[in-house]
Formats: sequence, structure tokens, C-alpha cells
Amino acid sequence: TMKIPVIRGRDISDRDNEHSPGAIIIDQALQRHYFGGQDPLGAHVLINMGDRNPPSEYEVVGIVEDVKHMGLTDEPVPTLYGPIPQAPKSAVPFMANNLSLVVRAGIDPDVLASTVRKELGTVDVDVATAGVRPMRQYLTASMSARRFNLQLVLVFALTALVLAAAGMYAVIAYLVSQRTREIGIRLALGATPQHILRLMIGQGMKLTLIGVTIGFVGAIALTRLMRSLLYGVAPNDLMTFGISSFVLIIVALLACFIPARTATKVDPLVALRYE
Repeated sequence: TMKIPVIRGRDISDRDNEHSPGAIIIDQALQRHYFGGQDPLGAHVLINMGDRNPPSEYEVVGIVEDVKHMGLTDEPVPTLYGPIPQAPKSAVPFMANNLSLVVRAGIDPDVLASTVRKELGTVDVDVATAGVRPMRQYLTASMSARRFNLQLVLVFALTALVLAAAGMYAVIAYLVSQRTREIGIRLALGATPQHILRLMIGQGMKLTLIGVTIGFVGAIALTRLMRSLLYGVAPNDLMTFGISSFVLIIVALLACFIPARTATKVDPLVALRYE
């Protein structure tokens, strides 16, 4: 139901009942912790529930991939899976207080919940159900804190991007105003507006590339601080760095274009009389 892949061996089936030999499935974390480099398939293990009853014997019939049961940031805990009919009697009270029923279907979860309650009522009218939610709600709740932190970082990042664009625009506009006479002389001597445009944008982009390079190196050095907020993405993911740098360059290019375009419209006569 949970689609946990079976790597080796077999899954639990109906033949694993109270009359058949004990069978369990272990995950890779349990294999690493208790078996090391040995092959656990076919091994017989004794499981003690912590009471005075003798331990129960089970055969390892399969190995499955690890599952992060409590959260994405938690390391997989060594886990074993077994059929309920073969559970020791001493484990029944624990299971009764901690049992979860997982159902997979292609219909509306709300409709499915009422149907499951009716079916449970036909088995035992005293069975109470609580906490019925679709799996996506459990996943959303487990990632809510991390999602909030990332959204907060996103707001700061967008604010920094806007400030960088405004700062770049102000610097280029200031350079244009300081070089008005020089631009007028260049135009009077035959420079084309396209030449002036390339000159102003080139100087602005030179500062941008220097800043992006410094930021790129600094970001790589600070990736460890972001490791706890990420899942499924490496802190030093080159594609992420590449896209971020590309966006900064495009924003800086647009910020440089407006004052640079203004510089191409300078009247040479006015510029030569400047100051």
C-alpha cells in the first residue's frame, strides 16, 4: 500500500499466518546495523518484547528500502515488518493503541473515509477511528516549518535582488551624469549611439560580473548553513547556482539599459556647454 520497494526476497503474503513459521521483512538500516556485510536473507532472529515470555523466532524473508517515518530530516531508523497474525501476544496491547490503517484508492479521500468506517464497524462496533487524513496532509504538515523558512529566505532573496537592481541602476545613472560632457564629445567626434550604449552597458556589466563572481564564491562557502533547509537538492547544486547567477546578470542588464539608453540621447551641444 505504501509502495515501499522490495529490494530482495519476497513480500509478506496471506500464507504468513499464525500456523506458519515466523516471517519478517527488514529494511536496509536494520541490515546495516545488525548484519553488517552478511546476507540477512534466510537468517533466523529472536525477537524479545521485553516481557517474561520466551523470545519468538522469525525468518528474514525480504529486504526493503529505508523509510523516513517521522520526518524528512530524520535518519532512517532500523525497522522490521511482519504479519499481524504472527505478532506475539504481549505485543497486542501496544498495537491496539498504536495501530494505523493505510488505504490506497483512486476515489475522493473523504468518501473513502466514511466507507472504511462502515467496514470497520462490521468487524467490531467498538472500534473507534481518529485522525483520518489523506497522506498529502501528513506530508504537508511534516514540511510546514521547513516550507515557512524557505519562503522567508525567498522573500529576503527577492528583496536583495530588487535592492541590487536599484543599486546598479543608481550607479550607472550617476556615471552617466558624471560623464555627460565626455559623452557629448564622443558624439561630436562621430561616436554612434550604439557605441555609447555598448560603452555604458559594458561598464555596468563589468561591475556585475565582478559582484556575481564574489557572490558565487561566498555562496559556495556558506552552503553548510542551508543544508538543514534542503531536501532532495545538494547545497552546492551547480544548476541552482547557474540559474541564480543568470537571473542576476539579466536583472543587472536591464538596470543598466535604461540609463545607458538615456546617455545615447545626449545633445552634443548641450553636453559641451555642461558646467
